Amino acid sequence: MIQDMNSFFDNPDIQGKSNKIWQSVDLEIYNNDNIVFQEDCRKISKKSKQLKMMTIQLGNEHIYDIKDQKISWLNITVAVMTTYKHDQFGNIIRIARNGKFLDLQLDDYVVFKNMMASRCLQTTFHDEFGVTKMIGKGSFAKVYFATKKQTGANYAVKAFNKEFMQEQFKGRESLENEIKVMRRLNQENLVKLYETYETQNSIYFILDILKGGELLTRVKQSPLSAPNLQKLMYNLMKALCHLHSKKCMHRDLKPENLLLKEKDNDTDIVIADFGLASFLNEDILFKRCGTPGFVAPEILLYKEGDPFYDEKCDVFSAGVIFYVLLTGKQPFQGGDYKSILRANKNCEVNYETKQIQSAPIQLVDLLKKMLCADPKTRVSSEECLKHPYFKEIFKEQDLIDIQESIRDYDKDFVYGLGKQQGPPSQITSIEWKNRYNGFIFKCIQQWISNKIRLETIIIIKQIQLIWKCQQIISSIRCKFTCNEKTLIIRFTQNSFKKFTVIIDQLIKQR
Repeated sequence: MIQDMNSFFDNPDIQGKSNKIWQSVDLEIYNNDNIVFQEDCRKISKKSKQLKMMTIQLGNEHIYDIKDQKISWLNITVAVMTTYKHDQFGNIIRIARNGKFLDLQLDDYVVFKNMMASRCLQTTFHDEFGVTKMIGKGSFAKVYFATKKQTGANYAVKAFNKEFMQEQFKGRESLENEIKVMRRLNQENLVKLYETYETQNSIYFILDILKGGELLTRVKQSPLSAPNLQKLMYNLMKALCHLHSKKCMHRDLKPENLLLKEKDNDTDIVIADFGLASFLNEDILFKRCGTPGFVAPEILLYKEGDPFYDEKCDVFSAGVIFYVLLTGKQPFQGGDYKSILRANKNCEVNYETKQIQSAPIQLVDLLKKMLCADPKTRVSSEECLKHPYFKEIFKEQDLIDIQESIRDYDKDFVYGLGKQQGPPSQITSIEWKNRYNGFIFKCIQQWISNKIRLETIIIIKQIQLIWKCQQIISSIRCKFTCNEKTLIIRFTQNSFKKFTVIIDQLIKQR
């Protein structure tokens, strides 16, 4: 039997007050979730110590318990997954949260374990990784160079000391938020979080290894050429456009948080450190935050009860970075903290430097539009990409990719907004259904005619999203696994017949 560890993320307000790990589901979230795994598995009953059948589904951030017409859920963002060998039942996966746990025996043990690895906390960091040296240090964490023993792949490991974080204001909540934000993002210029581990003393983020180091260090050694400055800013705005398409604000953009992928490339940057990032219309831990000299004026001016600022705050910070890279100076000067903050709040920018005076007109125009004090008239990240300054390097495909991200956002994470907005989110779900109805119907006809197979996979996944998984897949009691590209369903003869009946009914309804 495994030895349980109290998790850093256990909520003291919940721990010990209930003996149930499952909570009543929020149907708004469930209906918009992307189910990637389902199985009729077995759990070890705490009373009888025997196996008991249950049906589970795995979404983006939740596991669902499907029982008759009742659905319960467990948020697994910071749930702890461990595995052990049971004397009687073999390989078991334990999922623990707030002092409660669930022991599962699954036929697709490996598939489920691998899917959970990127969705929850694991405890086997020292068994799986070899740490070589420290390669960075920040205010809240240290970064190490590490190698995964099984594959030989190298990673950067960001290590947080649990005791130190516990002493910080909202340290537990802010670290959980950072994990949630990073897992929802997937773009080449945003640092990628692969897995998260918890040990007795530390929390570990497994991240991309970025060989180029900090952008600021590079430009101190060699200032950027005009073409490289243009390419770098384009990559930065492309990353922000993706971030903003997910309805997310970074809120702490500065040169120290921009890293380079390679030593021989000055423009391929990656945005790091999402400690202050937040999704719009979700609970926001810190409403006035950022780094003086880089923070948008609307954040500094914000007062409780005011209309909340939006993602354009990042465009302002990117404008400050643009200014620094162009001139080598901070736009907001001052002899001390207060004077810098005052200049920042008043948006007192000096455009009379020789570098700006001799710069191309389009560059200066974009810079001024990014550093506009009024967020209502400030350009958005998408408008920046379309600006004439980037005309030679702008790619329409970049915006197409971003639009696809927005669709993924609607599919995967719109529930985060819907939770507080209520009825508007229901309208979004209806629009989503209407948008795909024609496509599904066409694919269904082709599939039934046995003309093609690829569309079979697409069709089943879209049905799962629109008519909801439990209405079709669950009703025929078959197993499935899927990722972004494929869905594998394990039909029995009986379940296959049921599936075709349901498809026929859907066609007739149309």
